[in-house]
Amino acid sequence: PPGVIGDEEDCNDNDPNAGPYNFATFECTNIADSCLTSEDPLIIDENYLESRVWSKDMHIRRDIIIAGGNTLEVKGNVFFSPGAKIVVQPGGKLILSYHFKNNQIYPARLTSSCNNFWGGIELQGDPRALQNEFNQGTVEIDFGIIEHARCAVKTINYGAVPEGGGVPFEEGTPSGGIIRAEAAVFRNNLSGVEFLPFRFGSDVNLSYFKGCTFETTDALFEQIAPKQHLKVFGLNELSVKGCTFRNIREGNVLPEERGNGIYFYH
Repeated sequence: PPGVIGDEEDCNDNDPNAGPYNFATFECTNIADSCLTSEDPLIIDENYLESRVWSKDMHIRRDIIIAGGNTLEVKGNVFFSPGAKIVVQPGGKLILSYHFKNNQIYPARLTSSCNNFWGGIELQGDPRALQNEFNQGTVEIDFGIIEHARCAVKTINYGAVPEGGGVPFEEGTPSGGIIRAEAAVFRNNLSGVEFLPFRFGSDVNLSYFKGCTFETTDALFEQIAPKQHLKVFGLNELSVKGCTFRNIREGNVLPEERGNGIYFYH
């Protein structure tokens, strides 16, 4: 079924609806329920007593919130139900790295468990404060994959009203979230990475991308055309080195359906 890799053991060979064991909830994944998203989030804070390093495959049907002062490291595959997302709060950190199996290196992977987009990563922070790991949320990717998300990573505080009132920018307010990505792959996302406006004096933004691949390889879920791989609003400077931006989807695809590589403004 969707979201289950070939050599992954299920909970009950006699039940066709029994999926793999879910180490987040300590229960069997029921395939019939795997595409239902709960409103009850999984919060990674001082009360979360399980391992903060996820090396086994996980099937998540709710939002994950990484609270300030806490770190979650993903080394395996994490499959998300439609709309479920990861929220990295100010001072929190998400790390995507890799694991070894049978003398092979496998990257961490965040992906969808169904034929719908998952929500991606909301990287929160304080748009009025110095850019550091105390004031801002941080995502570090070292040979990891993010795919099939509405937006793989976005620096935004969703639902937050600006100080003094007013209309939130893109249904939220900007953040100074930090993204450090090396040898990362952003694949078949509606939008790859988006930065909302952030400036702190003349300081150079701490985010960077080194040797990363931004790509569209096939038709996207929900039959939507891709937007852009990298969208940047209002930063002083952003380091992008040795990266590849491409749409290699085969077939009769109109140019306007292939999306943009880099959209950089102000």
